[in-house]
Amino acid sequence: MHAFLLRLREYTHQAVVPTMQSCLHHHFHEDSQALLHEACRGPREQKPDPSLIHLFCVDALNLIWGKSRGRLGVARGRVGLCPRGVRHRTFVTMRVFDVDRKSDPPAADDEEEQLLGVGREPSQEKSDANRAKQERKKWVYAALTVFLCGILFMALWASMGAKKALSPSAEGSQEPRPTEDDAETEPKVPEVNVGETFQRYLPASELLNMWESTIKAKNLAIEMEYLPRIGTSVEGRDISAIRMGNPSVANKTVLVTGGVHAREWISPAALLGAFLKIASSTDASLIGLFQKVRLLVVPLVNPDGYEFSLQTNRMWRKNRREIQKGSCKGVDLNRNFGAHYGAADASSSPCSETFRGSGAFSEPESTALRDLVDSEKNKGANFVGFIDFHSYGGLILYPPGWGKRPPTVPEGVERELQDLAALMSQRIKQVSGYQYKPESAQQLYPVGGSADDWMYTVSSTGLSFTIELRPSDENVCHKVCVTDNGFVLPASEIEPTSKDVMASILTMMEHVA
Repeated sequence: MHAFLLRLREYTHQAVVPTMQSCLHHHFHEDSQALLHEACRGPREQKPDPSLIHLFCVDALNLIWGKSRGRLGVARGRVGLCPRGVRHRTFVTMRVFDVDRKSDPPAADDEEEQLLGVGREPSQEKSDANRAKQERKKWVYAALTVFLCGILFMALWASMGAKKALSPSAEGSQEPRPTEDDAETEPKVPEVNVGETFQRYLPASELLNMWESTIKAKNLAIEMEYLPRIGTSVEGRDISAIRMGNPSVANKTVLVTGGVHAREWISPAALLGAFLKIASSTDASLIGLFQKVRLLVVPLVNPDGYEFSLQTNRMWRKNRREIQKGSCKGVDLNRNFGAHYGAADASSSPCSETFRGSGAFSEPESTALRDLVDSEKNKGANFVGFIDFHSYGGLILYPPGWGKRPPTVPEGVERELQDLAALMSQRIKQVSGYQYKPESAQQLYPVGGSADDWMYTVSSTGLSFTIELRPSDENVCHKVCVTDNGFVLPASEIEPTSKDVMASILTMMEHVA
């Protein structure tokens, strides 16, 4: 035992002492206990493998039970070490001699044999060993359970400590100095736990109430104003908007819309998630950005169609305009705006999913958007950008989109649209890991009367985008879809998609600031 303990000192750490003492207490000679304590106090900073300490202890317990019968106990124990990336194990044999017999320590000749893990078996009949094994079985299981639970706790504790030590906020840590490449990056997207709100898709009234109650209840670092009614839908529901930013300081305005098509639930849900990230942020660069650029958000343009999709027909797309009694209903709002109305993919049939309506801005929902923009411009707002969030496809679309052959836009504007779309895609990838593809809207399919083409003509910069949110065509239903349909995205995707929305909005604001 003495020889073993002397060798053990070279391989163990003081972290072993409490475990061994708890197992071997009151069972060795006093001088052996003292030597054990000394042997395990080694000055090295090398740490033993916690997952193997319990094996050492269990073998020691087996020795103790063998010793209690007045016989020589022999066992093989393992001590695993991981000293700074070098993983190895040393196999040793422990011998414990009966205290009453006052046996001498093992002879020097046996020392090498012990360290190699080769020892003589105790002179005990096999039948006695089997009886002892049965007698000890339940205690061994109990000991193993306790030690394994302890090891799991130690591993979790160590991992938490490592994360804390590596975090920028840890005591004594220093944040890296920003480089020239970092100087132009977008404000940090704040991490927010949105909680139970996004365990499901909210009805229209609950969704809008979340916007309103958050603005009214919190002392927000960014100035915000809730506009409960900028217009009403076909069925009389309020269409609401939110101003974000200080109008007395900044007149540059970016318009953001969602929920134009009823079945695209992820659009208004992810917009709400992005808003909550802004509302809870204390990031100085984010707050400073809203001193330069304002956001004007209409989170649910089509409340009637959205509610009908939630309650009755999941795949409903249009608003709820009654065209003919007992016949087809609804107008496609993204074919009802005034720019290039009816130019392409805008049906004149009321039963078509792309029915354009009786004329440009014939619907109260599209009219509400037009009137809001006109009203804000009369108050001095300069619209410098627009993003309309749809789903699905994982695409960042930019004008032109109103002709079957590529219509022309000024060369400088076209280059700026392409560069900004590519930058949005890059920032989204950095924030959420999801890849969005930038392309001209007419490459997907040409349409007439869309919101992005209308805002292209209204804004002072021509920076107008439609972003088709998750999933991309390549990922449809492989992992995340509830059914074989990209529109039916599970609620678990709201939180990560809100990061996509947030990154694209911040990139646009930073670009025009």
